[in-house]
Parts: sequence; C-alpha cells; structure tokens
Amino acid sequence: MNKPIDDFLHYLTHQRLFQPLTVQSYRQDLDQYFSYIHQQGWLFDKIGVQEVRMYLAFEITRGMSQRTMQRRLATLRHFYQRQVEDKVMAINPFTLIRAPRKKTYLPEVFSLTQLDALVNFLNTSEGKITLIRDRAMVALLYSSGLRASELVSLTLQDVDLTQRIMRIIGKGNKTRMVPMTSLAAGLLSRYIKEARAVLLTANTSLLGGNRFVFLNANGKKLTVRGLEYILRKTEEASGLTLHLHPHKLRHTFATQLLDNGADLRVIQELLGHSSIQTTQIYTHVSNESSKVQYAMAHPRAKKK
Repeated sequence: MNKPIDDFLHYLTHQRLFQPLTVQSYRQDLDQYFSYIHQQGWLFDKIGVQEVRMYLAFEITRGMSQRTMQRRLATLRHFYQRQVEDKVMAINPFTLIRAPRKKTYLPEVFSLTQLDALVNFLNTSEGKITLIRDRAMVALLYSSGLRASELVSLTLQDVDLTQRIMRIIGKGNKTRMVPMTSLAAGLLSRYIKEARAVLLTANTSLLGGNRFVFLNANGKKLTVRGLEYILRKTEEASGLTLHLHPHKLRHTFATQLLDNGADLRVIQELLGHSSIQTTQIYTHVSNESSKVQYAMAHPRAKKK
C-alpha cells in the first residue's frame, strides 16, 4: 500500500470524477515512478529538480517514447501539484521541467500521377455492381474531403444532387454544407439509381427503409471498417501501391485546395475543423510540395 498514491487516486476518483481507465493510467505511472525513487532511497516529498532530471534520464536510457514521456510528466506534475495544495510540499519540482516537444508528422497525400492512375482503374474496371459504389465513394472522399465516419453516415436526405451539395454532420454534431464536383455528383447519381437498389435487395427486412446512402454487400449500412476494407481491396485489384485510406484522400483534398489558392478559412470550414490551427498543418504540406516542385523544375536547383 502506498498512501500518497492512494490518497491522490481517491481525489481523482471522487473529487475530480476521473474515469476508471484514466485513474488506472495514473496509477501505473505513479507506481513506476515510486519504484524508481525507492530504489534510489529518495523520499517523494524531498524531490527536487536534480532528482527529476536524473529520473527522466533513466527513463530515456530505457527507451521511453516521447509520447509516454509526455504522459508521465503530466501525471507527475498533477500529483505534485496536489501535494503543494495539501501543504505537503512548498514547490512542485515538475513545473520547472519542460516536456519534450511532440514531433510534427505531416499528413501523407497522393500525387496527381497516383490519383490519375487510381481514377483510370476505377473508370475502366467493370463487372461488379459494387464498383459503381466504390467509384462514388472515392470521388466523394477526394472531391469533398469527407471523414470516413461522415461518408458512411451520409443519408439520402443529406444529398442534393441538383445543387451538388451535401449536409454533413461532423464532430461534435456540428453541421456544415459541403459541395461536390460534377464528376462526383454524376458517379453518386449513377450509384443511387443503378447499384444501391440492387444492394438493398440483399436485405429484404430493410427494403425501402434504409436511409443511408452507402450500403455493403448485405444491404446494410456501410461501416468505417468496411470502407477501409473496400479501399484496401480496391488497391490490391488495381495493382497500384498507394496506401489508399480515407484520411489520405481527405489530406490530398485539403492540400490541393491550398496549392490552388483557396483561403485557409474556407478549407477549415469545408473540413469541419473547429480550430484554424488544425487546418494550418496543410500549409506545411503545401510548402514541402513546393520545394519538391522547385527542385525538379528550376535549372539552378537541380543537382549537377
């Protein structure tokens, strides 16, 4: 039994009303930390900045990931802040330690050549009714930047093919209106008229009663996992190496809009981002793309 840990977790559970899994995560972090300081013969309430640095150096040498390190620091900073509030300690030593910065991973996007190859495969492949559906889905993901969850939740009432616009309910139940290209509208129209009715007959219990646009082979609402499976099978059938994924199509949509002069605020609205900072990552992607194009095209930039 460790009274300081138990008291802190009791506070998280009954006063802060933390979820059980979060409390369990805190316990694991604190147990590992206390195990280390006990091996060193240190008292938890006598820890200073020097001891904190020694502890962090120890964890780094053991190969602790940056993400785990950030979580561990957050746990210990919270724990020691509680000790300060309870007058056990005068200073929280972990407030004097700066957490390592998270690595920024730029979204992966498709090149125009890859997109052309994918579209060409979808347009020239025939034989299955589901291919009509798959073409429409890829077109919407790429031309409108929908999230996978938004695509599979799309209902017939959300789609206006005449105006080429969709009502999308995104994260936080926020509604936005998103346009689609004429090509996507044409593919979607063909799917609804020709293929959807055929898929719906696979489940007679839902005949006429399924409001979702995209259905699986059993006539039921398509799931996100089902969508990802379809895209994976599409890539295998095409013989292309694309790492085809809904998010990659969404990232490509945003990056190409930015490359072609769209305002960042407009892209934010179309993507359904609550913060402009989330959208700004695409400026970095666009800059990297520009550097590559510059190096390939400028005669003085080419390596001799």
